Amino acid sequence: MTAVMDRSRVEALDRFSVWLWEQRLNRGWTQQELANRMDSHQSTIANWEIGYALPSLRLALRLARTLGMPVDRLTAEAGLTGWVDGQEDL
Repeated sequence: MTAVMDRSRVEALDRFSVWLWEQRLNRGWTQQELANRMDSHQSTIANWEIGYALPSLRLALRLARTLGMPVDRLTAEAGLTGWVDGQEDL
């Protein structure tokens, strides 16, 4: 069971990191610009883009707002469905 959950988390990290990188580049933003728009840190964005971490629910909401999309669209497009609900360290 743990191996399945670990593989699932790795897949979510991979999907989200690529999706976020594409979203940011399509807008012509640097990691720092996205972080500033979100009132966050560049290192947070970098950790997401290298697949080191997933956003918390609070930051996923802030990211969705910054990108101008509903959070359900973000979770679906970014492959986060199932990782947002009830995941504290998402």
